[in-house]
Amino acid sequence: MQINQANLTDLYRGYRVLFDDALQGTIPVSDDFVLRVPSGNNEEKYVWLGAIPGMRQLVDEIQIKNLAASDWTIENLEFEDTVAVRQRDIENDRYGIYNPFFTALGEAARYDQDIRVFPLLLAGFSTPDYTGSNFFAADKIRTPGDKGFTNIFVTGGNQYANSPLSIYSYRAARANLMSRVNAAGRPMNLGRKLVLVVGAGQEPIARQILVADTVIQANAGNSSVAAVTNIDKGTAQIVTSALIDASPTPDAWFLLELGLSLKPVAWQVNKNPVLTALTQPDSDHVFKKHEFLYQAYGRYNAGYLLSDLAFGSEGTGTVMTTYP
Repeated sequence: MQINQANLTDLYRGYRVLFDDALQGTIPVSDDFVLRVPSGNNEEKYVWLGAIPGMRQLVDEIQIKNLAASDWTIENLEFEDTVAVRQRDIENDRYGIYNPFFTALGEAARYDQDIRVFPLLLAGFSTPDYTGSNFFAADKIRTPGDKGFTNIFVTGGNQYANSPLSIYSYRAARANLMSRVNAAGRPMNLGRKLVLVVGAGQEPIARQILVADTVIQANAGNSSVAAVTNIDKGTAQIVTSALIDASPTPDAWFLLELGLSLKPVAWQVNKNPVLTALTQPDSDHVFKKHEFLYQAYGRYNAGYLLSDLAFGSEGTGTVMTTYP
């Protein structure tokens, strides 16, 4: 191919089609449990956190909720991946060897959501959210007068703190979510649509809990075992990510509520990833390096929203052998 601006523009368009098709055709694993939030600024403030809606009987006067009670902010960050295409490959009509790369680049740009979301969940045991306490913590208070809630197996003397995934720890987590009330003391009616998030190493246990028709259960005194109907089957869906296995806590697991319009985590997007190019034949870079640059660039970030809709365990503690 002759090096001129018209040919380079056509080549860029071809690479961009490959990138865009892959970007649009890729679905991140975390897509179901994030709330996609368009952002028109460098950061967004979520003033409504802690004021989950709830109707009340009108008596005398209305009661106005203060939606400016929270100053929780998520900042958009910049992300890029830049590749060089050699001038000689274009001139020798070998530019097609880069096609698979640009498809893979589009997939990677979309999967970056998972790269941000799963570490965010894993960091939730030591990172604060809008309540001021860690995203996963005991006695979380949303507003003054709130009785609060706990979304971990309580530490400090509890023998089952950070309990690994089992039938009994799953049941305890589900009961915890389903019994939750909002800051006004009203039941949140959770448990409508649950997802159990685990690493690949924990998926067999998750499938035993949620997919198997029968389970093996010990009889009184643990003197014998028997196969019984699995009453937990279908009570949640399973989401698996190797990003959990690659973390310092590979046995961590999470139970998340997806049945509301709100979600536990925000995927805030200021600029979707786009493919841009530096293809001016007379540019300094081309003159010095004899290569043309293509860059995937986007502005976005993952951030905590409602820990009210989540339960988590690092999976490093004692296995729960009975239902509390």
